[in-house]
Amino acid sequence: MGLFGRLFGAKPPLERLRQAVRQQAWAEALSYRDEIEPATLPPEEQQELTQLLTTAGDSLARVNLAEGIACASSGDHQRAEEHFTLAARQACSPALEKEIASARKQQPKPKSRRRTAAAATAGIAPPSSTVGEELEHTGGEGLYDPHIAIELIAGGYPEEWQPRYEQLQGLLLRAVLAAHEGHFQRSLGLFEQVPPAERDDIYWFELGALQARARHTKLARQALKEALALNPGHTLALDTMVRLELGANRPNEAEQILRPLMQQDPPSPTALGLMAFVAMQQGRHDRAIELARRSLEGGKQDPEVMLLLAQLLERQGQLGEAERLLVALGPEESNLHLAEFHLRRGKHLHRIANLFRAALKQEPDNPRWLLRVAQCHLAMGWHSEAQPLLDRLAEERDLPEVLKLEVVEALKSLQSSKG
Repeated sequence: MGLFGRLFGAKPPLERLRQAVRQQAWAEALSYRDEIEPATLPPEEQQELTQLLTTAGDSLARVNLAEGIACASSGDHQRAEEHFTLAARQACSPALEKEIASARKQQPKPKSRRRTAAAATAGIAPPSSTVGEELEHTGGEGLYDPHIAIELIAGGYPEEWQPRYEQLQGLLLRAVLAAHEGHFQRSLGLFEQVPPAERDDIYWFELGALQARARHTKLARQALKEALALNPGHTLALDTMVRLELGANRPNEAEQILRPLMQQDPPSPTALGLMAFVAMQQGRHDRAIELARRSLEGGKQDPEVMLLLAQLLERQGQLGEAERLLVALGPEESNLHLAEFHLRRGKHLHRIANLFRAALKQEPDNPRWLLRVAQCHLAMGWHSEAQPLLDRLAEERDLPEVLKLEVVEALKSLQSSKG
């Protein structure tokens, strides 16, 4: 999922977990664990929750297992052990745990063991411990090194920010780690313990991003403003502020925040891409197309910008260019945006119907995929198959307005086809 979805999506955590698993965003999927209280779910959803987390944990473990084997083959046994340690923590199924244990047995015995963690999934040291201090994991799987974890987090930020993140220590380091692992309450408590004198621009940005993910928009805005007051050129804070305003349907305020970045010569691809979303929300579609094109021409192929441009071009009838952009988003056999484009054109209906059925199987409570399957049946003339699906959707109380309108149109088309 893109950053817009993570910050501003209105879906409940379980639905976002389903979406993350469908998109194979394993680390993101695991980050929702602390947002979901199993006891509040009905039995069938409790079982589904366990299955989704097992799928995400095992899949991420397999990534680290493969990395560990590759490192071991190249002779980098220390790095291999770090990946095997991560894989052992992430794995949920007994068979995979045995496979990881077997790979670790082939490693030369290290002189000292250090516990490592990935940014989005591993546990962190308890509040009473000192960062960097080696503490035995309760499961006996090695020791934890928070500095390796922060290196992995820093790797997801622009290069110029990485040295500063790698120098983090003390309470702020632990707060950032907890925030990126999805532990809201734990990380918030750690942020509150950071002494005022140590609350720099990174502190305020990370706190603001944490509040944004929790949809505490006012608190997020306040923290991000503090970050910008300390460092007006904090591009990450500017980016997040813009997305907050767009999520609150305040495009004019977002434009004001972007103005300093747009005055650069030339503006960065990121600034141009964000400004394209601003222009789209303002109803200036031609301007949004121009900005999105300039963003992509700048070298950054942001999937969110590509999708926005494709949607705007389709509205203008520029179907060839729109389709080329959608094709570039991913393999045809799993590209749901391209499948929806084909559905609107009435093309490849049998194949895309199977793709929508697979999406529905992954997200059985997402009405979008049920509607797409029904629309495929309707387009293929399978009226008896489409009717019960559309009737079921028409009875949905919480159906999003845009889907509700599509259901009404589909039912009208079905009735007119029956004569």
